[in-house]
Amino acid sequence: MGVVIAVTLLVVLAAVVLVGASKRSDRSAAGLSRETRRSDTANPALADAGDTAPTGREVEATAAAARNEVVPVPPGPMEPFVAPDPIAIGVSRRQFFNRSLVGMMGFGLSGFGGASIAFLWPQGVSGFGAKLKVGNLVELLADINANNGFLYKPE
Repeated sequence: MGVVIAVTLLVVLAAVVLVGASKRSDRSAAGLSRETRRSDTANPALADAGDTAPTGREVEATAAAARNEVVPVPPGPMEPFVAPDPIAIGVSRRQFFNRSLVGMMGFGLSGFGGASIAFLWPQGVSGFGAKLKVGNLVELLADINANNGFLYKPE
């Protein structure tokens, strides 16, 4: 029952948030009231003096005319190709980053490989699977019979 109430309350709160957000976005970007905008349009001092924005066709015509006015520059003489000196170049930035990336990846993978081998390597010192010395078989069977079928060796 409590889950139903919580879900219902959540849906109602979501609806309230959506209604509030839609009311807030209906306002103009400048935040002017309708009365202020009406008085601004009626004021002759604020009216445009015949200056209107150019139409889309006028803008396109101006852009096409500006593109056609460009005169291409004639190509200059070709420079002869000179191979770069390997000593002057040394190691390029790309080569440095590629080598460092591969080196760090190898370093990280070698650490992971070492940790994996150490995890899988048998320790054999104590605990589960370790060899324990508890005596010979005859003594163990005698202890089990003496304790009604149970055997407890603490160490």
